[in-house]
Amino acid sequence: MEDAYIEQVLQRFKPQSYQKISKPLTQVLFHAHEFMVPSLSGQSHYVFNPQLSGESYTADDARWAEMILYIAREVEASKRQRWIGVQEERQRIRRDLHDELTQDLIALMRSSKDERQYQLALSAMGSLKSILSALSDEENTLESFLVTAQAQMRERLLLHGFELEWYEKNIASDVVVSSKEVSNVLKVLKELGCNILKHAEMDQVKVVVNQFGGRLEVRVENKVKEHKVLHESNQLGMMNVETRIQELNGKLTVQETPNEFVVVFSFPLEGVWKNANV
Repeated sequence: MEDAYIEQVLQRFKPQSYQKISKPLTQVLFHAHEFMVPSLSGQSHYVFNPQLSGESYTADDARWAEMILYIAREVEASKRQRWIGVQEERQRIRRDLHDELTQDLIALMRSSKDERQYQLALSAMGSLKSILSALSDEENTLESFLVTAQAQMRERLLLHGFELEWYEKNIASDVVVSSKEVSNVLKVLKELGCNILKHAEMDQVKVVVNQFGGRLEVRVENKVKEHKVLHESNQLGMMNVETRIQELNGKLTVQETPNEFVVVFSFPLEGVWKNANV
């Protein structure tokens, strides 16, 4: 919102230049050839130099800027309240899922005498944990998230006799991942795991996770029984993968050869870019 607020000021005055000063300011101030407006938080302010037109700044300009500042702060406060409401609703849903579904799944696992039914309930429990983790507002580092992602994928593949090779490169220890990143990546890996179980020729899967600065890349590769992995039976699954990656503003590449299937996806890490802009 602050960018839009400053853009309005720039469009009206068209100054020769301006700068942001890390010093609190509570009100709009002006001189003939200098104009100062507070940031939305009031903890810093912007200084606008003489206008390109050569006109002086006036009291009317100050009143206009105060009105724009008031509107921008009201909009920001409204957005913050909506965000708080969304967070509260997320936590309510999380509590309901935990209290109701967790107990049901545990009861099903304990009462089940059929091994396949037990494994399905166990898999459902893993999926529920992923959903609850995604709904949580607790911070999750990239390192700890990758531990979870690896454990879930390994467990899912082991149920069907597959081995997982998992490699990580250049992973920063201080990067925090968002709930959206956690949810989408876990669902992508689950979908790719299902694809592997349908088409894999060898019972070995390789995953390489590499961080390139502010971007994370995940490469999943395995040998396949048949060439047309992307056709018919798995089209919907790969469309779901593509949708998840798009939600992260990421890129998806699929490399298919007669005996190998490789999926590479990457996306910008929100935590890295936020820290860079502080």
